[in-house]
Amino acid sequence: MKKYHVLFKIMKVTSHEIIIQTSQLQKDDNEPNIKEVLVKVTEEVFSPFLYGRRLRIGVKLFIPTNTDVVDAQWILDKMAQQKLKFEDLERILGIEKYTLSVYTSGKYKLNRAEKGIFFYFLPTVI
Repeated sequence: MKKYHVLFKIMKVTSHEIIIQTSQLQKDDNEPNIKEVLVKVTEEVFSPFLYGRRLRIGVKLFIPTNTDVVDAQWILDKMAQQKLKFEDLERILGIEKYTLSVYTSGKYKLNRAEKGIFFYFLPTVI
C-alpha cells in the first residue's frame, strides 16, 4: 500500500454515524485524484469500526504556502547571507543551538510552523 501523509480527526460519533475529517499533510504530485484516494484510504482505515454506522468523510487538501521553500539548506543560505551564527539565531528566535543544528543537518523535516518561524523572521534579522 502506498504511504500517504494524512491526519484523521474524529469529529463526531453517534449511534448512526461516524464523521471523520481527513487532512492531507503534504503535497503528492503523483496522485491526480488525491481527494478520491484519501476518501478511499479513510474508508479502509475506519470500516472495521463502523458496526452498522454510516461513515461521513470530509477532506482537507494540502495547500502549498510560501514557507514550503524552507529547508536545511535555505536556513544555512540565509544565515550565510546575513553572516549569522547559531548563537545569533538562538538569541533572536529563542531556539536553542542544539535544535538549530538538528534543523540545519538535513536529517529532520521541518513542519509548517517551524518553517514559518524561519521564513517570516529570518529575513528581518539584519
